Amino acid sequence: MLPRFLVRRQANRLGVGPIVATVWKFFVASAVAGCGAALLVHIMPPFATTPGALGALLRLVSVSILFFALYLGAVISLHRGLGPINQTVLLLRDLRPQRKREDSVPAVEIPAAAVVPAGLEDRD
Repeated sequence: MLPRFLVRRQANRLGVGPIVATVWKFFVASAVAGCGAALLVHIMPPFATTPGALGALLRLVSVSILFFALYLGAVISLHRGLGPINQTVLLLRDLRPQRKREDSVPAVEIPAAAVVPAGLEDRD
């Protein structure tokens, strides 16, 4: 039995080449950011000298922010612009749950006299 993506690959003629051509810049950006962050962490002694759980949390947050900044910089430089960042922001905006508008009008207006609370309809 073949996995669905292999069957669909044959139907859509989607090869490995177009996929690699699309994602290679993100992999290179990740490798550059990881190596750069590791190099900067080993060069700067304050990352290793803070003891305890608070120090570990501080290192975790600071190294994550450093990696994120280096990754964004590498993605922007490899793509020669903010295209992928803008696409990600648009995607996240589309994935947000939509709020219901409170000023919307119902399709059918029910008069207040026609609404009878439950349990009161049998009282005469």
